[in-house]
Amino acid sequence: MEQSESKSHHPGVIDGKTGFLVEPRDSNGLANAINRLLEEPKLRQSMGSAGRKRCHLFSEELMIEKIDKLYQHLLN
Repeated sequence: MEQSESKSHHPGVIDGKTGFLVEPRDSNGLANAINRLLEEPKLRQSMGSAGRKRCHLFSEELMIEKIDKLYQHLLN
C-alpha cells in the first residue's frame, strides 16, 4: 500500500496488483484499502507475491546504473 502525490502514477506500485494507490489526505480511501487487505487474505498474498517479483527493478545496483546513464547523457 502506498500513499502517493498522484494516485495515477507511482513507479513502485501497480494499483490493484502490487498494492493500492491512495490520494494524499484520503483517510477513507486508505481505511478502505487496509480493510480490503484485512478481509481478503488471497488478495493480500497475491499482492505481496507480485510486489516481491518486482523488487529487482529497484535494486541498488540498478538505481546506480540508471543514475550513471542519466549523468552521462546530461554531460554529453
